[in-house]
Amino acid sequence: MCKLVLNNDIMKHLLILMTLLLALVGAGCSTIRQNETQYQIFGQAGQRGVRLPVTATDQAAVKEIVTAFAQQWRLHDRTTTGSFMPTIIAYFNQDWNETAYPLTLMAFEHHGKIVIDMSQNSPDPGESPAYRARKEALLAALNERFGDRVVLPRLMDYVRNVSGQTK
Repeated sequence: MCKLVLNNDIMKHLLILMTLLLALVGAGCSTIRQNETQYQIFGQAGQRGVRLPVTATDQAAVKEIVTAFAQQWRLHDRTTTGSFMPTIIAYFNQDWNETAYPLTLMAFEHHGKIVIDMSQNSPDPGESPAYRARKEALLAALNERFGDRVVLPRLMDYVRNVSGQTK
């Protein structure tokens, strides 16, 4: 029979490693959940159904819609001060000192389409009624202006977009 013998040095090292592992895992877990919604607006369909890139007119319309909602929801314009993205169309958020769970609304051009991200932290699982109402109101306004060009991406498409991967 083979016996496993652990001396004090090995036990100390294992205890330290386990403590570090638990600390890292514990630090990565949060009780605050992120509600995130993404809308994508594609360009007009060209010949043979190929989508064209969005136009400056599309970008201006998105900016107008997002700005109207941002004003209604009392968000601050951070387009020039809070974003380093060269393709930003609009960027609004609430300050942490105004609410415990600030809302962020951002629109930018990405690979020929417009992406609109809305997010808000929440202490509770799922979307709050206020977040859901905002999400639905924004979608209704986008659908009114862009119709079937507005898409809510599938989960894996959203993950690829956030991580910068392409299909």
